[in-house]
Amino acid sequence: MLEPCNFPAMCPKCKDVRYQSRYTCRSLVIRLTDGRVIEAHCVICNTSWPISPQERTDLITRVQWSATGCADSSALLAAWDAERVQLPTV
Repeated sequence: MLEPCNFPAMCPKCKDVRYQSRYTCRSLVIRLTDGRVIEAHCVICNTSWPISPQERTDLITRVQWSATGCADSSALLAAWDAERVQLPTV
């Protein structure tokens, strides 16, 4: 089973940072590469939102350089190699 790649996102309603675990590292790389929406969710406010452009940039940097918080970093690296994913430069 692929493990989630956790990342922080600030809830626009309560302004608290909520760690997201909805996506695997591989699915995040695909969404970042294809320009797809990455949604976050606040369990307290029960609201969902697309992450901000700044959060997206931070996530690209995080995934690109360290895969920090990603328990499945070997799968992430394999996805990069297998699919030759080109992440946008920051």
